[in-house]
Amino acid sequence: MLLLAGLVGLFASGVMIALPSEAETEAAEVEVPQIDSSDDEVTAGGGLDAYLGEDSVGTDAAVEADSSAASDGSQADRDLPPRDVLGGDHLTDRLDGSSVAPIRLDGDAMYGNGSDDKLAGGVTNDLIIGNGGDDALFGGDGRDILMGGDGNDKLAGGSGADELHGDAGDDHLDGGLGDDLLSGGDGDDMLAGGDGDDRLFGGAGSDTLDGGAGNDILDGSVLGDDGTDRDAGDRLIGGDGDDTIAGGMGDVLVGGAGSDLYMVQSGGGAANEDEAPMIEDFDPEQDEIEIVYETAKPPTLSIIERMDVTRILVDGMVVAQLKGAPGIELSHLRLVSAA
Repeated sequence: MLLLAGLVGLFASGVMIALPSEAETEAAEVEVPQIDSSDDEVTAGGGLDAYLGEDSVGTDAAVEADSSAASDGSQADRDLPPRDVLGGDHLTDRLDGSSVAPIRLDGDAMYGNGSDDKLAGGVTNDLIIGNGGDDALFGGDGRDILMGGDGNDKLAGGSGADELHGDAGDDHLDGGLGDDLLSGGDGDDMLAGGDGDDRLFGGAGSDTLDGGAGNDILDGSVLGDDGTDRDAGDRLIGGDGDDTIAGGMGDVLVGGAGSDLYMVQSGGGAANEDEAPMIEDFDPEQDEIEIVYETAKPPTLSIIERMDVTRILVDGMVVAQLKGAPGIELSHLRLVSAA
């Protein structure tokens, strides 16, 4: 029962997660079964449980003791404060809703080991960390936080407004129901938002992002220090709803049904015109294109139609392509300062 008090040193991007202190652990009757170093399969119940992998490797989440036990001896809820978990290197960082809303953890804490684990949460708000290996993590009901760690992981949030982080490896993330946040991390990832107003961030690698139903934010950009995209080759699909889709060099952007906003960067002009982000279904009747610039003065915009491709230029450099010639005009373009 005292084992949980000694857990320190799991570190996640800007996240502080509090678990019970020694006295609280005894009072709350927290179960801490030991998972061996082989491939594990664990399903949590509806109570407050903690599951520990024997050979757990470090992640980037911090765990520290807390003194918030309820007077009746049960574990009090734990709050995660609002935070930006994405590193501030995306085109959509300035948008409202880019930071993460508070999550109150009142359920299970589950940690895999270095092998291939299968971990499933219960009906409350769970924290599930796969660590190394090709893990399968399922949040279940509630607002859950799932972190895959190294390996080619599969994460499914279930119902509730969940937070899924694939981390390193070629991961598959499915938000399910609710307004979810999905972050692929390094590797060639597949992110599916599902129903709800989701936020999808591909990270490094050639990723596929599908927002699904709802008004989603999809971002395939990874900005370098000079403001240019240092990642390429993503496919971003908005689906139904009024979506915001941000792409960089080599990306393909598909808004789907609804009034969509496409975001590109002025500093990301392609040396090869064909490498500029391609917008496949721009509708001048309802869609807009936002161009983010970092210069002191607004740049000069121009449009060139060639064959079946329309190109948008900023100070003579191609920053976006539109499939076909949809009749786009300068009035469909919006210049926004990054400052």
